[in-house]
Amino acid sequence: MMLFRITVCKLRYPVPQNTQRVVIYMTLSNDPIVDDNLIVDRKASEFYIVTWAEGSDYHGVSMEFKRFRKNQDGDPRPQVDIKLKGRSRPIHEDRINLTSSRTQNTVANSCFGKFPHIKWGSAIQDACTVVKNLYQSGEPVVDLSEMEEPEGAQYLIDPLLAMNNTNLFYGNGGLGKSWIALYLAALVASGEARNGFNPEPSEVLYLDYESDNRDMKKRFSAICRGLGVSEPHFMYRRMSQSIPDDQERLMEIIGERNVAFVIIDSAAPATGGKPEEAGITNAYFNALRSMEVTSLTIAHVSKEGAGDHKNSNPFGSIFWRNLPRNVWEVSQGNTFTKEIKEFGLYQTKLNIGAGDDPIGLRFTFDDPKDAKKVIAERINVMDNADLSKRAWLHERIEAYIKKQRKEITARPFVGVEISELDEEFPDEKVGISISGQNKFLRDKKKPEKFVQVKHGRWDLLYERGEDERITDQYEDMFSTRDKVNEN
Repeated sequence: MMLFRITVCKLRYPVPQNTQRVVIYMTLSNDPIVDDNLIVDRKASEFYIVTWAEGSDYHGVSMEFKRFRKNQDGDPRPQVDIKLKGRSRPIHEDRINLTSSRTQNTVANSCFGKFPHIKWGSAIQDACTVVKNLYQSGEPVVDLSEMEEPEGAQYLIDPLLAMNNTNLFYGNGGLGKSWIALYLAALVASGEARNGFNPEPSEVLYLDYESDNRDMKKRFSAICRGLGVSEPHFMYRRMSQSIPDDQERLMEIIGERNVAFVIIDSAAPATGGKPEEAGITNAYFNALRSMEVTSLTIAHVSKEGAGDHKNSNPFGSIFWRNLPRNVWEVSQGNTFTKEIKEFGLYQTKLNIGAGDDPIGLRFTFDDPKDAKKVIAERINVMDNADLSKRAWLHERIEAYIKKQRKEITARPFVGVEISELDEEFPDEKVGISISGQNKFLRDKKKPEKFVQVKHGRWDLLYERGEDERITDQYEDMFSTRDKVNEN
């Protein structure tokens, strides 16, 4: 058994401060010892770039292995692009059998004929050996007990985009999901924090099946003007092939441009088949996972769920709900004006936490037909009559009690009767569930909202303390007045 060592740099943009080269040891039988100066940069699951460190005989040489195929014997045959520092084009482009010395020698002779000062045979053999074993070994088995707990961000934008995971927004067609996606793209690409969203700056790639670059350029420019930022780098690609069919080229683009955030607009054409079929859906999400980026897919709502928020799901197979790690439904509320659109985003699934409260967004257009500037703002979904219907029950109860507290000024507030809440929310059975709302909040690690002030009457816990302070203040004032009158 012979031991060889390679140094692997797995890079992502932005590069974390604690990024280090990971040293991997492999034991192989009758394989050559690979020089310690050989470095493999794994850009994606099937895209490797081999280089050599400064001081090596091969410094300045790079080899890109991509678009893997297998021959009849199952041997991997990727395309290899061999490059030399200072030259704009590859000196060799062809498929190579990673297990065949004959084809490797053919490539070496071709390169030697052009640049005889380099020992191409050893360089190509070493690179093929390393890439072959990395490719065939697949993802490593990791002992989590020996792994340091990650300290980086869990979200690209908290809580809308789970970092390095598959995210999905779904809703009725034509309501404005693309505007929301572009707004998030502008935040990530610029690294600018707005409206309580603090993005991790990253390169963005927008894969578009529905529009064209001219339309998206106008929209993106309008969003950036609304943000008050210069337009950042923002990669756009009009798509015709499905994500699985175009996977290899997409992985190359991601690797070449250090893309960390990919938006797919929209789901149905991106699958290349019927979204209702489980196999089609699985192939789509497997392709996304292989890219090892944060992805956001824009999808439509199912026919059964359209207009029925309690039974809404993304259109297609049940796996459209099961496979993404973070799912939000997008609804639009009526604003009675074309210049303003208001949206509610409701989290229907999260695999990395307890979930989040609904998020409201308002987009104001300077011209609804040809916008040059679009301003985005955070709003409370309870302030829009349509969006408030989709809020959590505890939020709707809270809003109703607040309304009653404004109408009844006497303090301490007498509370709201359960029967009144049952009448306001006839489908929710509030009478038997208001205590459960406190438990629901505790389970989400959030403070309780409701307190029972009398039998059958409820108030807001966080307002009760202020009521008691005001009551005590008045009692002290009247007590002082009475003492003065007695004297």
